[in-house]
Amino acid sequence: RPFTPRDQAPAYSRRYEYQRRLNTWLVRAGWSHDEYLERVASGCAICKRAFDGSRKVNFDHDHDSGIVRGLLCTRCNTGLGWLETDGRAATMYLGV
Repeated sequence: RPFTPRDQAPAYSRRYEYQRRLNTWLVRAGWSHDEYLERVASGCAICKRAFDGSRKVNFDHDHDSGIVRGLLCTRCNTGLGWLETDGRAATMYLGV
């Protein structure tokens, strides 16, 4: 395998990769960096818990259209994913 800058400076590469992925999501969402920070400060869009050091920020998006709906904590993002995958069965179970 050829030598890459990642071999030389893994911490820098991880930071760069994080920034690249964040910028990709911001473009997809149509948000400025300030708008993103405001949304992070307001917490998870579902449970409203703060994004502190223990909560990862997830960009919730429609997998068909790619449209970003908001920021979710991992717990809410996972739950929503399960409901989207098998929501009909869950609503039948709940009698909704």
